[in-house]
Amino acid sequence: MNLLVARDVQLLLLMKIVVPQVPPIGEMLGSQELMKRSFFIILIISYHFFWKSSTDSVLSEKYVMKREKLYNNGFPVWKNANKTIVDIAPSRFSYKMKTYAEETVLFADSWEMRFSCCSSGPNGKACTVSESHVTNTAFLSDLERFVETPAPLSPSDSRSCKVYALDCEMVYTRRGLSLARIILVNCKGETVLDIIVKPESPVMDYNTRFSGLTKNLVDTTIYDFKQARERFLEFVNSETILIGHSLASDLKALRIVHHKIVDTSDVFPHERGPPYKRSLKNIFSDIFQVKIQKNG
Repeated sequence: MNLLVARDVQLLLLMKIVVPQVPPIGEMLGSQELMKRSFFIILIISYHFFWKSSTDSVLSEKYVMKREKLYNNGFPVWKNANKTIVDIAPSRFSYKMKTYAEETVLFADSWEMRFSCCSSGPNGKACTVSESHVTNTAFLSDLERFVETPAPLSPSDSRSCKVYALDCEMVYTRRGLSLARIILVNCKGETVLDIIVKPESPVMDYNTRFSGLTKNLVDTTIYDFKQARERFLEFVNSETILIGHSLASDLKALRIVHHKIVDTSDVFPHERGPPYKRSLKNIFSDIFQVKIQKNG
């Protein structure tokens, strides 16, 4: 999904659960320009609903994930009391589950499931081939390099009352998935942080089709991993609420432990329950009855 559209969708979903009396989303998305502005609209509504009301704890009490749920959904949590190593719940694969590179969709004129990327059936020839194969592996040394979002510096620390939409982009390296971009959007609809990160290991695949990143963009960035994470923490402390879809992968890429999470994959669970999760596109199409084009 196009990065801009993905961020729009995350916050539109939040608007649906917070302000159910909003106009039909189909009307709001009557043009591409409205779709681009929808992210701004939902942030404004969320800000006024949560932080200008008399019940500032509504968001936290109803939607922020509990720590047990964070762990069960693969978010990094501290393994020991002195916070030197994190624990990440393992993902378990069932032989009954089928995995494909793209989601399959059921076409109205047949019972055959086809890939949304090229309309090919499950047994069809692959439409995209990569020069390399990588796995998503966390090395023990990486688990020992996690940090927790810092406590507020004072009662007036401005980071404590912020709500941000977070999205990270990753590239494939010799050590697996690596952080390559960090984006934060605030409650005014402004992108407060958008930086490209140079991975610590040689890049095998820039995942350009989904990330929008290229070799030139990554090679010319001024931020290494440590600098990028420090920049991120200038905006986020332990009380900041982060909103996104399946943010466990983003926090693992950032090597950050954070507990104030509103995740659309949790707010809109799969009907079959864990470990299944709905895609952002699937949730949006179901809730708003609006089809998202692949290229946004």
